[in-house]
Amino acid sequence: MKHVHFSEDFNKLQNHKFTTIRDHNKKLQLEETVRVISPSHDFLAEVVGMEKAKLEHIDYRVLLTDLGLETVKNMREAEQVILENMRKFYPDITWDTIVFVYIFRAKKSRGE
Repeated sequence: MKHVHFSEDFNKLQNHKFTTIRDHNKKLQLEETVRVISPSHDFLAEVVGMEKAKLEHIDYRVLLTDLGLETVKNMREAEQVILENMRKFYPDITWDTIVFVYIFRAKKSRGE
């Protein structure tokens, strides 16, 4: 079984559905079950969606939600905040970087 690691206990990991944005292909398949691991979480989730695109082509609301920045309401403010936060994980990321967006649904046997 493949693992998806999170370096922090992001709030999104509490949600039934959540995303992760990566700068590399995790080679996951739709309907595949993966083990999600963070400092205090370890549960199973199913891949229910995925997209490969330049960062600039990902809906900014998806990016903001993924980054836990739902309070940002306009694109002008969002552009700077998104890059600042993405660069914490991927220092060289630009709007032209190809990214992979994975959508997960936590399994009922989550064990929380």
